[in-house]
Amino acid sequence: SDLTEGDVVPAWRNLLRSPDPALRELALSLFRELRDPGINAALIAEAAGLEPAWQAAAITALVDVREPRALPLIEAKAKEGPVALRTVALRALGRVGGASSVPVLLRALGETGADAVVEAATEGLVRISSPAAGPALLAATKAADVALKVRLIGVDRKSTRLNSSHE
Repeated sequence: SDLTEGDVVPAWRNLLRSPDPALRELALSLFRELRDPGINAALIAEAAGLEPAWQAAAITALVDVREPRALPLIEAKAKEGPVALRTVALRALGRVGGASSVPVLLRALGETGADAVVEAATEGLVRISSPAAGPALLAATKAADVALKVRLIGVDRKSTRLNSSHE
């Protein structure tokens, strides 16, 4: 049967909730193709209830379409949870993050014993391009402890954007 416009989001949500991985992949593919605000909102709402690997896939899809309403979800997943999910979220902040993402990235950069998290936070800080992120990073750097400042020097060396701001 044909779907009416009002049936699209519930039908899409059923695909995402399916136990069949192929149907979930189809839901994420449709998400990217349709770019429907209702489906975007549904993915944000549903993502936190998915298994961590599917949360990571949802974050990637949300970043691919540059959905700004996903930022609180991405920042929350960057802060805690399984390492694989956190690293996806930290890298995602490099693509869609703003000033509010800087403290999240810096906290992750300062972690000890979590090399993958530190590497993802470094990548996020190097890639973040929001105009508001630069001043937020500068202010946070001034307040950072010595160990974090040392790590930030390493980030600075990897980032041409940060290096050009010193000239």
